[in-house]
Amino acid sequence: MEFKNIGDLVNQVNIALGDFCNEFGRMRKEIAGLGKVPTRGVLFKYIDTSRDWAINEGGGTEIQYHIGFNKDDLEIIYGLGFNTQTVQFKYEMSSVEYMQPFMNGYIKHESQIKQILPDYNFVYGSIEQLKNPKHNEYTLFGKRLSVEEKTNVYFIEDSIFKDIIDDLKKQFQPYQIIFNEKKNFKKVVMDIQNNISIIKQKGQVILQGPPGTGKTREAKIIGRELVLPVSITVDEIQKTLKIADKLKSATDYTEYEISKIDLNKVTLKLKTGSEYSPSYKEIIKAYEDKLWEGGQSKGNDPYSAAIAKYIFENLDCSQYLKIIQFHPAYSYEDFVRGIVAESKGDAIEYKTKNKILASFAKIANTNYINSKKVSTIYSKEKWIEEQFEAFVEHIEGNLESEDKIELTPNVSIFDTETDAFRYKGKEGWTKNGNRMLYSDIKKAYFNENTNRQEIKKNTNLSGLAHHHASYYIRVLDLFKDFLKENKLIFTESQEQKESLKTFVLIIDEINRANLPAVLGELIYALEYRGEKVESLYETEEDGNALIIPPNLYIIGTMNTSDRSVGHIDYAIRRRFAFIDVLPNVLEGDNFELELFKQVSALFIQNFDEYLKDNTVELKLSEYLSEEFRPKDVWLGHSYFIRGERDFALRKKYEIIPILKEYVKDGILKQSAESIINSL
Repeated sequence: MEFKNIGDLVNQVNIALGDFCNEFGRMRKEIAGLGKVPTRGVLFKYIDTSRDWAINEGGGTEIQYHIGFNKDDLEIIYGLGFNTQTVQFKYEMSSVEYMQPFMNGYIKHESQIKQILPDYNFVYGSIEQLKNPKHNEYTLFGKRLSVEEKTNVYFIEDSIFKDIIDDLKKQFQPYQIIFNEKKNFKKVVMDIQNNISIIKQKGQVILQGPPGTGKTREAKIIGRELVLPVSITVDEIQKTLKIADKLKSATDYTEYEISKIDLNKVTLKLKTGSEYSPSYKEIIKAYEDKLWEGGQSKGNDPYSAAIAKYIFENLDCSQYLKIIQFHPAYSYEDFVRGIVAESKGDAIEYKTKNKILASFAKIANTNYINSKKVSTIYSKEKWIEEQFEAFVEHIEGNLESEDKIELTPNVSIFDTETDAFRYKGKEGWTKNGNRMLYSDIKKAYFNENTNRQEIKKNTNLSGLAHHHASYYIRVLDLFKDFLKENKLIFTESQEQKESLKTFVLIIDEINRANLPAVLGELIYALEYRGEKVESLYETEEDGNALIIPPNLYIIGTMNTSDRSVGHIDYAIRRRFAFIDVLPNVLEGDNFELELFKQVSALFIQNFDEYLKDNTVELKLSEYLSEEFRPKDVWLGHSYFIRGERDFALRKKYEIIPILKEYVKDGILKQSAESIINSL
């Protein structure tokens, strides 16, 4: 086979691929959700003659079919490419954000892809580039083939050309696997948000599934999503982070260590020794936008997203989120209200006490009632705080339009931070300017300071140079003008509502207790939120009244392989929404995919189909008793995660024993025993 140049090579490849080009176009339209099928008879579209390579038509910001010809090295290069060098739609997402779902798809299915394409390797870049992507990189998983040069043409054996065509056709299976994984990339996040919508509508849900599917973990994630604040303060950042803390990137593939926590930024150190320092302002924005969701971070700087993710996972929310676990002996008196004995001198006194639910419901209901009131009087400090926040936003708006706020003809504010303005002279005293703390400005305003000496005396500015204090006076004047222009005047009669909080109670293993007996009259209270119901017991403070307010949500977890599932009657089922949490394949090197696949074959026969699309109907394995559904008993993914301990011990003492118990209980047939013994 002879060709003159890359354009001629591309043309001959398209012709040799024949109907595959149309099949590729049709399938790509389906999996990518495109409105039209690409050009018929074309896989590679070569338009830019300045390039020595081509990609599939429309493959700018996705996984790419790639073919290239290097005439200097006399090589044909082809394979599956991942490109973070360009962004097709300039302002929607960064190049990294566009490509990271495809990269994660390759990482997740790497062993399967290498089985399909065993002689492929990374000819550009490496697996590390996919695990920790950066802007302006190109990674190609494929092949290099040598080419001979003749007079005015290049030559490869017909058999080699046929191998190229066969490889390009075989590539389509990994291409689809990766593309479908990209479609499911944010599914976990979407599922969480859907579950949150359900619980907000219903008030109480039960996450149900077989053992090891992460039901408790998901309940905690949902609980934190519900109760955590939509924003964070600098103080919360500093309290949550500590020097030497280890934290993961949004993808969980890269580990960072906190090396410094300064007044206005946090410094992260990579294993390579490189350091990056997101500002508090960037971290707060990343937290508010939840940039880590879906395993990716918006923009090419993932460090603020990693810190925000760590704060979200570690911020203390124990005041609003409670977790308990039911067991067979659990009773109404343990959960709602009961009589307890207390020693009083030499005597024993019996009192009725609120237990976890009643006491938690009382706190939530008090907040709910207070949020409806308007009786709290503003303090002057609180009023100044709120107005100053609006003033900072006003300054930021001017900076965007005018680039500076003059303090004097020679000195200007040029930037805002989480806790300070930055200002400098036209010539610049320092490279980064000087900082003017918001707290000092507010303190000066509150004390009605109007001269340099008083400002220096009554703030933290005792060491401040004489002329710098005058800049504070100028900002105070700007703040006063802002209040005057917007007619903002403090009066003692101004009122404010208590903010409504969300409270979540997680009940782990909810089905292990006798629910009708434990819940009692709460069966009614759960359906009619905010209404009083009469409790079995009466307390001195509340009488026998009990209220479940609308801002208290309940999340239960239930193991569907547990025999006690039958204890949940129809009255309870009608009041809870039941959400399935099923086994799933996890990303990363610490997941025992092959063992998970072997064990899964005992429960379902279409594992590979489920791997590509976890919404497919599960087909009963020949080893599973017809009396059971796979979704109720299939061993979950958390059993197959390698931790710090020897995984062989987990297999020997956790996985194999539960499978043998399944055989003993008739869930798995006797024919499964030989497979279990061979694991």
